[in-house]
Amino acid sequence: MLRTAVAMLFVHQFFVSVADEVPRFDLTSNCRGQATNAPTSFGDCMRDENKARGALVAQWSRFSPVDRANCTRETEVYLPSYVDLLTCLEIARDTGKLKSDEIQ
Repeated sequence: MLRTAVAMLFVHQFFVSVADEVPRFDLTSNCRGQATNAPTSFGDCMRDENKARGALVAQWSRFSPVDRANCTRETEVYLPSYVDLLTCLEIARDTGKLKSDEIQ
């Protein structure tokens, strides 16, 4: 039981510390992949991704460390995307606000 608790604490701290900065994604390969499978162009994808990364840099410290770690981990699985990361963080933040409003 104690080992499990210590392991969980270590994993939690690892993911929180990993998410201290906005991650770096390879936008070129991501947008090339999206441009071949969707009606969006490579240029549009790059513009959207760079805009989302700028928003993430500006707002990163306002998102909870746990949400940053969870959303970063989720969006790194397949074609990492700043748009997806920003969306995940906004949903997590807004869900937390709704839950706290329900409690009050």
